[in-house]
Amino acid sequence: MSQLYNVGVYIRLSKKNTDYADEASRSVEHQQAMLSRFITMMPGWVERRCYIDNGFTGVNFQRPAFQEMMADVRSGRINLVLVNSLSRFGRNYLVAGQYLESELPALGCRFVSMMEGIDTENGENDILPFLNMMNDLYVKNLSDRIRSVLAAKAKNGQYLSGPAPYGYDRDK
Repeated sequence: MSQLYNVGVYIRLSKKNTDYADEASRSVEHQQAMLSRFITMMPGWVERRCYIDNGFTGVNFQRPAFQEMMADVRSGRINLVLVNSLSRFGRNYLVAGQYLESELPALGCRFVSMMEGIDTENGENDILPFLNMMNDLYVKNLSDRIRSVLAAKAKNGQYLSGPAPYGYDRDK
């Protein structure tokens, strides 16, 4: 008989996607439905809980649902973490690596990323550090591009701050 896995589904939606609440909720619902269907196809897997961090960056791991999930892993309630893609788990190369290559295995917790086909049970995850690094570099590259655009706008004397306070009109 195969091992029983108590699955914790982890879903994260980044800050930029929460600007459009309807789209964000559909994305969370879409991820949740897709991962739940995946679990039903896997013998011995039981979905115990879905942890959702809606509107949180992947660079920081101090996300409420992520911390709840890790507490459940540490207590033994969850022994498999399932994510849609590795970037949903986190975008900080060093911290993600610490969790995926040290802490989760030490706790006897399996990690599966559906999109990349990563499964720590297989042991053949040489690509994992490189994918983590690419997720980290994506954030750094995006930050550099935003800074560059803001610097160009400032150099051209363009407006850089937010909307005018309530009751005021912006001078053209």
